[in-house]
Amino acid sequence: MAQKSLVITNHLSAREIHKRYTQCKSSIEKTHWQIIWLLARKDHSLISDEVAKIIGCTPDWVRKLARRYNAEGPLGLRDKRSENGNDPLLKKNKFKKLEKALAKAPVDGGLWNCKKVSKWIGAEIGCKVSVVTGWNYLRSLGYSVQVPRPRHKNAATAEEQATFKKNSAKTR
Repeated sequence: MAQKSLVITNHLSAREIHKRYTQCKSSIEKTHWQIIWLLARKDHSLISDEVAKIIGCTPDWVRKLARRYNAEGPLGLRDKRSENGNDPLLKKNKFKKLEKALAKAPVDGGLWNCKKVSKWIGAEIGCKVSVVTGWNYLRSLGYSVQVPRPRHKNAATAEEQATFKKNSAKTR
């Protein structure tokens, strides 16, 4: 059974689509424009299976992108990956409050870690928060692991180290 080619709405001419394809800076959007251009060409229109083989994607994605272009026009081809996540847990004012809290010592003493930060965030927003979220907030504020290295059980004492340095030959 022969597959009929997709009909592309005339939001732009094939020449304008090709121009946008060649001038696009984003690799994702460039691929989107190329798919639509290959489908919109009047001289040699291709079916979704052929376009998918040329581009290296699935025919279903080609059809989905064509439907998106037909419905939304050129704006439908933009890279929407940044729009697929949730809003941040902490809004600006709570984020600043966390920043101020991290400047002080934690209530239970010690150092701030992802578990303590996630508990703090959970108390602020009223729900349980993953320790990974605590770690991500710590990293976004520029914090890193601040645990001192463990001391070897046979390590030299400070006096032994000083004696060793004093008695060692000076090298250049």
